[in-house]
Amino acid sequence: MEPTSSPNKETIIAIKTFVDAVSLPATDINAYLTNSGMTYITQATIGNGVLFVTVSNCFSATYDNYKIIFQPKAGTVANEQMSLELNGLTTGYYGSALIHSYTGSPDVYLNANAQARWPVGYTSTTSEAVYHVDVYQPFDSTRNTSFTGNFFAFGFTGFNGGQTVSTISVTGFKFSNLTNSMTGGTVTVFGYRKS
Repeated sequence: MEPTSSPNKETIIAIKTFVDAVSLPATDINAYLTNSGMTYITQATIGNGVLFVTVSNCFSATYDNYKIIFQPKAGTVANEQMSLELNGLTTGYYGSALIHSYTGSPDVYLNANAQARWPVGYTSTTSEAVYHVDVYQPFDSTRNTSFTGNFFAFGFTGFNGGQTVSTISVTGFKFSNLTNSMTGGTVTVFGYRKS
C-alpha cells in the first residue's frame, strides 16, 4: 500500500502519512528526511567587546528564504537599538520595529526610511536577548529582499519587518549594536528547504 499523501511543496515541510504494518522503503525515509523543514547552514560566535557580528557566504541559490537566530549575551548598555544590515548594501532600507515594555510604559517605534540598516529591537544588560528573523530572497537579484521577525530582551518584546529597494544579490549580513559593545553569544543561520 502506498502512502496516503505526497509532499506538499508549497508548505516547505514535507508531509506524509504512513500506515501501520506496511513496509517502509529506505528511499521514502531518505526522501522525507532530506526534503523537510529547515537546514542548518552555519553558526558564528560573537566576540568580546564588539560593536557588530558579520556572517558571510551564508546566502546562496540553494535556498530562497532563511531563518536567523541571533542570541547576544548581555550588552554594555540597555535599551539601545539593535540593527540588521545586508553585506554590501549600505542604503535603501525601509521598515520598522515595535518595542513593548513589560512595565506598560508607552510603546517605542523604530523606523527606517531609506536608511543604512533595518532596526530589529533593543538590547539588554540584564540577560541574553533573542532575535528571530526570517529573510526572504536575499540572493535573488530579481527580487527586493525583505524580512520579518520578533525579539526578546529583558524588559521588552517586539516585532519587526521591512524591505529594501535594491535587487542586488547579497550573500551575508551583519547585526550591529551601533555605539556600544556586546560580548558573547551566537548567530545561527538555517535555510528553508525548497522541496
